[in-house]
Amino acid sequence: MRVAIVGKGGVGKTTIAGTLARILARRGRKVLALDLDPNPGLGWSLGMEPSEIALPAGIAVHTEGLPRPLAWKLAEGTTAAAELERYAEPAPDGVTYLCPGKIWGASFLEEHSLFAVREIVRGTTEAGWDIVTDIDAATAVSCGRFLEFAEQLYVVTTPQRASAITARRLQDLLIAWPLTMLASMSQGEADHDCLAPKARIPFDETVKDADRRGVPLIEAFPDSPVVAAVDELATQLLEADAAG
Repeated sequence: MRVAIVGKGGVGKTTIAGTLARILARRGRKVLALDLDPNPGLGWSLGMEPSEIALPAGIAVHTEGLPRPLAWKLAEGTTAAAELERYAEPAPDGVTYLCPGKIWGASFLEEHSLFAVREIVRGTTEAGWDIVTDIDAATAVSCGRFLEFAEQLYVVTTPQRASAITARRLQDLLIAWPLTMLASMSQGEADHDCLAPKARIPFDETVKDADRRGVPLIEAFPDSPVVAAVDELATQLLEADAAG
C-alpha cells in the first residue's frame, strides 16, 4: 500500500500523514513514512527531531543528455534495500522514517538527495511495506519526478477556495494517478464543485495546540476528532488493500 498526501500548503497534509503512519504501524503494518517536503514537518508529526543532514552525494548518479526525470539512477553496486537500511531512521510505534534532508534558513535541498530518495523507494520491492508520503505543497514537485511509486494519491482540500484551485490543478496535472479527495478542517461546509471527498477530517483546535507544544497530535490528544477521522481513513485503506 503506497499512499501520497498532496495539496496546497496549510491544509493539514503533514498532520494527516504522520498520524496515518503511526496508526497503521500500531495495527501491525510495516510502515515507511517518506518525507518529500523540504520544509520541517513530518518528523515532528511523527514525534522525532528531523535531521537537517541531506543524503550524501553518490547514492544516485546523474547521466548527462537524458531527460531530467530519467537522468538519475542508483549508483552501480548500490541497492535500494541497503541504502534504506543505512539512511532511514526509526520513529515511534515502529515507523521507519526517510527524507532527503531539510531546508533550514536560506539553504536549499540538493537535487541528488531528492533523487536518491526517489530511487531508493522505487527500488524497494520487498513485500509488506506500507509507504505514507508527505509531498511538497508546490504542484510542480507533486507533478514532477517523485510519485512513480504511489498507488493512491489523497488530494487534501479545506473550505478555502485557494485549496480547491490547487486541487483542480493537480487533477489536470496528475492524470496518470487515481486521485481521492480528502476534506480537511471540515465544519459542515458544502463541498467544492467536482471535488467531493471520500473522507473528511474535521476542524479541531487541538491540532494547533499540539503544534504549539511541538508534540504529535496522536500523543497529545489521542482521543481528538482528527485522530479518530484518520483512524477511519486507515480502516478504509486497509479494507481496500485486503480487497486486492
